[in-house]
Amino acid sequence: MSEVLNKATKKETFVTLFPETDNSHLTKDVGMIAYVMGKHYNYDSKIVAYNNGSYPYLEKELLGFNIEFIERVKGDPEVDGMYYLIDNAEKIDVLHLFHLNDRSLNWIKLFKKLNPQGKVYLKLDANMYITYEEFSDSKIDILKKCSLITVETKYLYDFLKRVLEVKVEYIPNGFYNFFESQKVQYEEKENFIITVGRIGLYLKANEILMEAFKLAEDKIKDWKLKIIGPVLNTFNPYIDQFFLDNPNLKDRIIFTGEIVSKKELEEEYRKAKIFCLTSRSESFGIVYVEAAKNGCFLLSSNVLPALDVTDNKKYGDIFGVDQIEELSKLIVKYTQDEERLKNNCEEIQKFAYSNFNWIDICNKIYNYINDENYSIINENCTNKEFKEVRRIIESGASKNNINDRGFIDRLKYNPEALKMSFWENHFELSCFDKYPEISGKILDFGCGSGNLDIYLARKGMFIHGIDLSEIGINIANYYKHKEVDEVKKRLCFTLNDVTKDVPKDLYDSAWSTNVFEHILYPGPIFEGLRKWIKPGGYILISVPLGYAYNDSNHVHHFMNNDELKVHLEKYIDVIKVDSDLNNKVIRALCRF
Repeated sequence: MSEVLNKATKKETFVTLFPETDNSHLTKDVGMIAYVMGKHYNYDSKIVAYNNGSYPYLEKELLGFNIEFIERVKGDPEVDGMYYLIDNAEKIDVLHLFHLNDRSLNWIKLFKKLNPQGKVYLKLDANMYITYEEFSDSKIDILKKCSLITVETKYLYDFLKRVLEVKVEYIPNGFYNFFESQKVQYEEKENFIITVGRIGLYLKANEILMEAFKLAEDKIKDWKLKIIGPVLNTFNPYIDQFFLDNPNLKDRIIFTGEIVSKKELEEEYRKAKIFCLTSRSESFGIVYVEAAKNGCFLLSSNVLPALDVTDNKKYGDIFGVDQIEELSKLIVKYTQDEERLKNNCEEIQKFAYSNFNWIDICNKIYNYINDENYSIINENCTNKEFKEVRRIIESGASKNNINDRGFIDRLKYNPEALKMSFWENHFELSCFDKYPEISGKILDFGCGSGNLDIYLARKGMFIHGIDLSEIGINIANYYKHKEVDEVKKRLCFTLNDVTKDVPKDLYDSAWSTNVFEHILYPGPIFEGLRKWIKPGGYILISVPLGYAYNDSNHVHHFMNNDELKVHLEKYIDVIKVDSDLNNKVIRALCRF
């Protein structure tokens, strides 16, 4: 790929605008993306930043890379960045920015106004807080000006894919080989647990690792802990007190201080058998992949990247945030499992090189940016759908129909449940495998917004959903009309009262979930349903098992199978009753 690109006669400019860049940023994503895009993908690339001290990495690891320093005109990074863009926007082909914040949004607006043909790559560098973000129409309009938006973890990728009207791609952070090195052999490794970072930051929770090591120390006598990185002055009192209380650990917990040389740092990774990160929050720590490419077994707190970097715990394990005892047990477990550590050493290196190599990662970035057919618009976004659902609810609320109350409350208290994606893996979808009697042309009594019926129709089932809520039926039909024709043919949603309406055709079977706990006297309902279901047809009824006492809409509460059976058998033949304890529901298969 690089060889082909290097034949190009004109280099496009790739500019990472990040005023806070210091030397440590150069070997993280801030510096590495621009560096690799220049070295391997033929861009004239650079970082634009304040002069934040010395940059020794430019003299060795990133020799030849360019930083353009901007003046502190106002001393405000956002304003000074704007001054830079005013002077230079027309000379920038790709503007690379970080974070979903007002600063980035204002820079995007200004850049695209000054250079409409220029491209913007926004790297979100996001943690869990982005799930609380409000994506206003004005914010979405600005994001649509980007050519590429990426996020570092699969969890947030899946989340943003559902809620944003712009596409977000999954692009993790990576590692880069600044010098030639051989594959790590397990025999090189020693009994070291290491952690790497800025030591003493609250978010890094380094004290958790020290306390866990202390709990485990009598069971791991031949192991040492190395804590690598600059230590904050505010953390020194804790360290001093820790060693006063535990003088026996002074030779077993080693603080190396900052290791600037990437070669020296790599030697520490190569020697370590276990790498541990105790962070309280992470977007995607580069140290994960540096440890992985050097064959370390990974122990991580339960932060967003943990499952990604361990490949769902295949190459490591995960403990709760701030859980000292849990981490201590994992330390004991894996320090005593030599076979697991040895096998992991080779396999995690393969995993890292296949998934977290900056050269390959930047190849994906290059392809997205330069694909003329790539559109930033997300046609499958549920946020757009949700706006229409909200409009349906708000327009129907004025009618004050008591049967619509549930949807009005849901909009206020649980809006996620109004989206199709919320129901995609709902447990009720799998219950039909256990009840083959519910087949043929099926009636869903109390279908609500029809989400489950739509997923069942996608599987090939024929379903007619009825409800007393006009809002519910309108939402159901809105979602139905977004389906392909084959699914639409298998679905029908209508506003019906079974005690008054009579269908044109009878149904083979019926089902009803989370309905009968709301009905005080079900006798008339069953009499009405007999006019809808063929004689001898089955109905599957599902109700909550012993919860939701504070829900004033629930007039019945069923604590066990017998209570539901006794309640129903006055009106219909009850064939069998089963409890699903995992999902807290009781199901009754009945026959007309």
